[in-house]
Amino acid sequence: MTEGAKIVLGSASAEDDLRLPRAPGVIRAFWARHPRLADVALVIITLLFAGPTFILGQVFEPPGPAVSALILVLMLITALCLLWRRRHPLIVLAVAASPLVLTSPDISGAIVGLAPTFAIYAVAVYRSNRAALWALGITVAANAAVSTAWMVFGSVPAGEGIPGVVGNATMLLVGTLVGTNVGSRKRYVEALIDRSRQLARERDQ
Repeated sequence: MTEGAKIVLGSASAEDDLRLPRAPGVIRAFWARHPRLADVALVIITLLFAGPTFILGQVFEPPGPAVSALILVLMLITALCLLWRRRHPLIVLAVAASPLVLTSPDISGAIVGLAPTFAIYAVAVYRSNRAALWALGITVAANAAVSTAWMVFGSVPAGEGIPGVVGNATMLLVGTLVGTNVGSRKRYVEALIDRSRQLARERDQ
């Protein structure tokens, strides 16, 4: 048997010896086996959360057909972009949080919902904690700057703008904290698995 064949067989033996534990709980194991289904469920939850706010706005303070259509389109885009949160978390966050800097605070409140929270969570889990913290600071600062400009030069009163900024910052902070916790644990487990595989290969060789 050649040396290359021995290394290949040794690697296969190492993989056989490494017995990984199953994900705890039936629900977590199900979502781990069906990641795309989890993403679709996340989009549905986001739309269900933002839907009542949009409907109430149409009933009590209708902004007009053009603005209503814009709100609806942006709400769908910010929710649907979560389908790509695993592959392109930073781009998804930019899209999900875009209403916070492109629209006035009274309009963005009817659009964003939970989308930026889920998006910045994905940045922490699928990129890094540092990227999530930078994204948090930039997003909150941009939202505060835009809201301040609307309160000073626009028609948005401080009683609406300030609570909106605080609420958005709080939701983004929650998503970041949860994401950094989950992401750190995920990367730690992956490092342990890689190290175990390396030790098993070295033992067989």
